Amino acid sequence: MIGICFYYTFNGHNFGEERNATHQILFIITRRINRTVGVASEGKLTEIKLMESNRMEKTDERTFVVKLWSGIFYLLRWISPFQIIRCLFGKKKKSGKPAFVKSYLFVDIWVTANLIMSLLGIYIIKYFDYRILINAIVFYGLLRVFEIFVYQVNVLLFDSYRAEQREEKEAKQLEHNKKKHIEKIPIRYAIRSYRRMVILILENFAEIILWFSSSYLYFSVYFTPNLNEKSILEIVHISFVNMTNFGSADIHPQATLGMQMIWFESIIGLFMTLIVLARFINMLPKPNTLEKTEQEYK
Repeated sequence: MIGICFYYTFNGHNFGEERNATHQILFIITRRINRTVGVASEGKLTEIKLMESNRMEKTDERTFVVKLWSGIFYLLRWISPFQIIRCLFGKKKKSGKPAFVKSYLFVDIWVTANLIMSLLGIYIIKYFDYRILINAIVFYGLLRVFEIFVYQVNVLLFDSYRAEQREEKEAKQLEHNKKKHIEKIPIRYAIRSYRRMVILILENFAEIILWFSSSYLYFSVYFTPNLNEKSILEIVHISFVNMTNFGSADIHPQATLGMQMIWFESIIGLFMTLIVLARFINMLPKPNTLEKTEQEYK
């Protein structure tokens, strides 16, 4: 049929009825092809929609593990001097402005001040014999390490999740009250700065090393050799190696408590290094480069 069409078209036959018949045949063929392609396209779109619907149904399945651990770490965050201070003195002012303890500046001051305290703590334990003060320093140091660990877990995993849940709850309440449908729920949670977060994590990392140095010195009877005979720099080095290498060849635990301290520091070090720090370093913006090959992959 197509050959006949081209024959009548290009061989100069009577350009009357033959040409009209040719145009009609071409029109019919084109319309059938378009219908076939259209049906195939509609079928493909329907298949894609079904796949998306099935995927959405799977994501709507209920799970409990995230909600469970979010609740656990929400409770653990209250075993923290930082959280207690924010709760007691965090009420809004009469002007409507948030309290100072709820500001980013207070967080910066809190982390930096605790880093200085951890350095002073190991010096006091090494060279002074005030038992009450030393006991208080060791207790606060271990509490502060636990506070850092719980805080970083919440920032890494659960703060944004809780913010999403809170936004969804507020949106549903607004929709119920105003009978207004909300298609997209805004997420308000955000950290202040990636650079700031990395710096604070590095300060926390150093602080944990120093607090454990104080603890090793305080519980030196549970280790060999005697850590009281070593300098502060050597003790900090031992703590740093434990933090990064799952134990140190320089000391050996002689009791269960000593082994537990080494494992506790090693687990926190693994978490801080591989999970928390690696995540936020990856989010830092890349600087400009003059190398052309690097610019291509930027």
